[in-house]
Amino acid sequence: MNFSFVVNIANGAGHVVAEIDYFLRLAMLENNKNLRKKYIWVVKPSPFYKAIIRFYSQHFHRVYFGYFYYFLFLPITCRYKSITLDCGISRMKWQISKKKYSPNFPSEYIYRISKKQGIEQLARYYEKCLRSDVFFPLKNIKVCPKHVFFKTDKKIALIQIKDTVRNATAQPTDPTTLLSSLEYLSYLDYQLVFIGREKMPSEFSQFSIINYAESASANFENDIQIFHHSDLVITSGAGISFLADRMNKPLLYINSWQLQMSMPAKKTIMLPALLIDKKNGKLLKFIDQISLYENKIDNNHEIFPKDLYNVRNAIEREILEGVKELLKMPKEFSFLQKKYKHLAPDTPLFFGQSRCGKYFLEEHEDLFDI
Repeated sequence: MNFSFVVNIANGAGHVVAEIDYFLRLAMLENNKNLRKKYIWVVKPSPFYKAIIRFYSQHFHRVYFGYFYYFLFLPITCRYKSITLDCGISRMKWQISKKKYSPNFPSEYIYRISKKQGIEQLARYYEKCLRSDVFFPLKNIKVCPKHVFFKTDKKIALIQIKDTVRNATAQPTDPTTLLSSLEYLSYLDYQLVFIGREKMPSEFSQFSIINYAESASANFENDIQIFHHSDLVITSGAGISFLADRMNKPLLYINSWQLQMSMPAKKTIMLPALLIDKKNGKLLKFIDQISLYENKIDNNHEIFPKDLYNVRNAIEREILEGVKELLKMPKEFSFLQKKYKHLAPDTPLFFGQSRCGKYFLEEHEDLFDI
């Protein structure tokens, strides 16, 4: 058939960004094969979908926005997988499977794939990113001029921290661990901007920082535009990090405990959270922490097992050194960075072009040992 319904684009900042990027890459690869398909996207009302439609609707043959259209087409897209294009990187699926279904339908989703399948799915997306690594379609948009958001000609550094525990975040980020980095960026004459939806820490008030996160202007449409104008981004384990990565912005991604869930772009540096075994007080080896997510946790949950492990987030010196590396961004990976990347073949860590911080790996070289 010459048309497809684009499905499984989740209603959340991180998912909608990565999954629209995935769609645009799949569409480009299909067009390169002369498969000129017409793509249809049907979504219910949401600020995330509304923003994506504003900036990227031209890539679809038709977009239907509203509950009437959503529930009109939902039975069709659930039943007939042959006319759908699955762009989801979430484990939640809305298409009927012969082997997997929810007995409580209608519910939030029809079935959930396993963690192993989720990792494989994300790796396929990263492999597509690798094959099209000079293609960043989310950057190709018309946005308001920079001065509308920032009354400055300085370079822009966006700062976000996670203050709740969820998914990739096993422990909230301590704002004091970023102080040296903010001081350093201020010295380099960056305009600091606090983003996300969290309350800005009082510790950040000593700097000349714009508190966008708590302003009346904070919405997803403006998020997209602000990231478009940014020159450097620091985020913790939050979905909004994909906006920086998918726009090919220099990104320092800190304090995610899911080691194999790296970022796809080469301008990203990761400083992961490490886990401490409560039984012996020792840090888990990298390979053990990688296997923990997939093999040792209830398959239906993403949250780390706090009853068994404590969390060690990146410390102040590691974050500062990560910022310095990000600003220089050597073309070649160090020996330890290559070794880290190969810890989990056929996963996003392997296919992604991002790297773990050089200083961080040198400080924790013993965690490579088995």
